[in-house]
Amino acid sequence: MKKLLVLIGFFALPGFYIPLIAADYPVSSVSEFNAALSKVKAGDVIIWKEGSYKDLVISFQPKQNGSEGKPIVLKAQTPGKVILT
Repeated sequence: MKKLLVLIGFFALPGFYIPLIAADYPVSSVSEFNAALSKVKAGDVIIWKEGSYKDLVISFQPKQNGSEGKPIVLKAQTPGKVILT
C-alpha cells in the first residue's frame, strides 16, 4: 500500500508530466517564427496562423533537433488557409 501511495504522490507532483507534453507555438510573422525556433524541443509543433503572407523568407533549421519519433513540425493552423507567396 505504501508503494502505491508513493507512486501516486510522485506522479501528482506539479510539473512532473509537463516535459512529457509537446508544446504548440502559434506564429504569424518571421520574428515570431524565429522566436519559436529558439524555444522548440523534440515533439513540439509550430503552427502558422491563418492568412496570406507575401515575400516571406523562413528558414526551418531548429537549433534543437527533433528525432524520428518526435519530430519538430511546422504546419498551417487550418490546411488551405495559410498562403505563402
